[in-house]
Amino acid sequence: ESENLARADADGADFALFSPVFASPGKGSPVGLAALAAAARAHPHLALIALGGVTLENARACLGAGAAGVASIRADLGPLLHSPSH
Repeated sequence: ESENLARADADGADFALFSPVFASPGKGSPVGLAALAAAARAHPHLALIALGGVTLENARACLGAGAAGVASIRADLGPLLHSPSH
């Protein structure tokens, strides 16, 4: 993952998907919040979008770890978008 992020950063990408943060069917072993935080620190000019097992309950933790945003196929994240503390 870090090699892909380094290449995206060097190529001038604005953002990159970081996945899977949490367990998710068909996504392989989750890398976790610590890896997300380390990637965000290592690539401060690259907006990381957390993907993989993201739910309404853990989305804020992804943002707190340094993700610029979150994405999910299965979860309804609408309430997060409408909360005053996002």
